[in-house]
Amino acid sequence: MPIEDITPNPSNVRKHSVQQLKQLEKSIVAFGNSTPIVIDENHMILCGHVRFEILKRLDHTQFHFIRIDHLTEVQKRVYMIADNKIAANTS
Repeated sequence: MPIEDITPNPSNVRKHSVQQLKQLEKSIVAFGNSTPIVIDENHMILCGHVRFEILKRLDHTQFHFIRIDHLTEVQKRVYMIADNKIAANTS
């Protein structure tokens, strides 16, 4: 999907340190992007905001995505929170 067709979610609250951003960018440069960005039926990002921003910064014009179109608005919000919490719990 072309990157310009995607809309970042204004409800995204997760913040990343500069070190985390640099690590992810180095990984994408070294290995490519193998993790899809999760979007809803309106092409709004549910998961993968930072990856999306890094891909844009690296001048990628397309990326892999997974579209989820069966969730209610409340379920989308809970899904985004759960994805962030699970990622934050890793060590």
